[in-house]
Amino acid sequence: MSFRCYYTGKVAAPGTRAEKVIVEIRKKEYEFRPKAIPVRRKGRKKKQHRDDKGGVGWERVKEVMMTTEGARMFYESDQGQQLLAQMEAWSGGMMREDHNDTGADEAAGYDDEDDDDE
Repeated sequence: MSFRCYYTGKVAAPGTRAEKVIVEIRKKEYEFRPKAIPVRRKGRKKKQHRDDKGGVGWERVKEVMMTTEGARMFYESDQGQQLLAQMEAWSGGMMREDHNDTGADEAAGYDDEDDDDE
């Protein structure tokens, strides 16, 4: 199935990989919700509920299909760079490439700094 690239306007050949690209976002504030997250403790049948602390972030307004080349050109353009900067600002620095989403390394006591005593 072919599609028209949103950025270049060209019809992609059948079998061309489509990229979903976010082109518009909006700021979203999430309120505190008491006892909103159900958690089951190991060895217990009854679920406990934890509070959802809420926060600030962003959500997608518009997502479009582009070819891989069109997506690359979009992110290199001024519009793409502004969108990425806005996403970074609204996510509180969580979009950096070196960010560890799981936090498993910090919990295990690992750090990114090299040891000088080797």
